[in-house]
Amino acid sequence: MQQTHLFMLPPNTLTKIETNRETRLRLGYSQQSVYDYSTQSYHYQDSESPIIQLVNNEAIRTYDKYGKVTVIVEDDHHARSD
Repeated sequence: MQQTHLFMLPPNTLTKIETNRETRLRLGYSQQSVYDYSTQSYHYQDSESPIIQLVNNEAIRTYDKYGKVTVIVEDDHHARSD
């Protein structure tokens, strides 16, 4: 069974991901939150530069940007069979 979880992380932080098995982190899509001054509202657009960085397959480093990123946590046993 696959589950989806939503986590919010503050900018400019390093957050360790802990699981009860060997895992591998992968990035999915990444969209940056951008303020449009003409409409005075926020919208999402594909990010041209990283919003986060995966560190040593165990942590997420966030930058000074706002947006949404999908991080996939794979069971390392399944990741090796690709």
